[in-house]
Amino acid sequence: MPKIDPKSVHMQIRKRLRAAHDPVRAENEKRYLKSPYRFFGVNIPSLRILAKEISNDLGPVSRPTVFGLARRLWESEYHQEKTLAIFLLAEHPDCLDIKALPVLEKMLGQCTGWDHTDYIATSLIGRVLEKDAKAYGHLRKWKRSGNHWVRRASLISQIPLLRKGQGDREFFFRLAAGMAGEKDFFIRKAIGWTVREMAKADPEAAFGFLMSIRDRASGLTLREGAKRLPESMKREVLA
Repeated sequence: MPKIDPKSVHMQIRKRLRAAHDPVRAENEKRYLKSPYRFFGVNIPSLRILAKEISNDLGPVSRPTVFGLARRLWESEYHQEKTLAIFLLAEHPDCLDIKALPVLEKMLGQCTGWDHTDYIATSLIGRVLEKDAKAYGHLRKWKRSGNHWVRRASLISQIPLLRKGQGDREFFFRLAAGMAGEKDFFIRKAIGWTVREMAKADPEAAFGFLMSIRDRASGLTLREGAKRLPESMKREVLA
């Protein structure tokens, strides 16, 4: 494999982002995401395309190279370079295994908002869960975290699996039931979102769970979770 200099690649990426800089969009995105970082104002579809192009340009590269470049991007003062770090890792699914979880856990702990949390959880951790059931042990640990983004990730990481009728529903139910009474908006939303996606493949399971937590769950959780249910089930949940 050719030797890649992560610093040089990073500088090329920054040059491309600066060329696409949209100051008005950058200001609006920073305000919307409440991020402490700087913005280029480049939209998500463009960032995904850029991540794919970078991966194609790099060609076959070693695992240390992929994680080295992702680390440089993640440690950036620019919000959208951090996003690119996630998208770049997603372009290298062979690197997303149980050995990657300490790195992904560290990234979660450094998140400052829902967007990076959700991309890491669903695009990266979800793939690890699909490969190795031992990864569920990390989610079990994360549910006790004092960081609400890490707790949110413990709930939503299974979404790509649950929406296909895969994953471990009972594991999610145990986690979500334990957090159903939380006051945090992002936890309440995460429970509802995950149940909503589960309902695409198994509305009966989603309905049964919502009914089991109805007396202590927030209206937000119930409304979000019931969105994909048949109307008769939805009415019963929200009655």
